[in-house]
Amino acid sequence: MEVKARGGLLIGVGPENTEIFDTWIRVPDVGPAAPILSIIPIQILAYKLAVARQNNPDMPRNLAKSVTVK
Repeated sequence: MEVKARGGLLIGVGPENTEIFDTWIRVPDVGPAAPILSIIPIQILAYKLAVARQNNPDMPRNLAKSVTVK
């Protein structure tokens, strides 16, 4: 609820909608594979949002390098 309190848009992904979501992406309930299936529309949404904001999705800003290979 903090997202809504700060004026953000709350997007839900799953088999069931609740009243708290502003937008809801329905995915079928496929049991244990549901989390894997839910990732796909989230990745597509993130890609399209980056392109709409004219950001290169292959070069995200503010991403820190956490592994160094010698």
